[in-house]
Amino acid sequence: MKPLKFRSFLLAMMLCALCVTQASALEYTFDAPDILRFALEPEPAVRGSWGMWGLGLLLSVLCGLQTAFPLAFFYLRHALAVEDPEPTEFYLFMQRAGSVVAAAAVFGLYLYGLTLQTPL
Repeated sequence: MKPLKFRSFLLAMMLCALCVTQASALEYTFDAPDILRFALEPEPAVRGSWGMWGLGLLLSVLCGLQTAFPLAFFYLRHALAVEDPEPTEFYLFMQRAGSVVAAAAVFGLYLYGLTLQTPL
């Protein structure tokens, strides 16, 4: 005799469960108050927030500009105060590290904006 395969075993178990199910469970009807409660009780909510997405987009643009033009913000800050400003290696390293941290924060902000539930 061949052993039953797992799929055949599952099909046999589902057939047994269907045969044993009570008839009253298959003939359940909904009353009008049940339908009304089901329709009105869950407060409608929208998943996601346009405000968080907008803030994330603004920070993404700033992070992209900082990554694309690393010296631009340095010259904007120090050009009027110092005659010929040059950034140090530590400044450039911290700017790169800050870009990585900012990108991770923006990604977290996007995820938070995606999962935030706001009422209608």
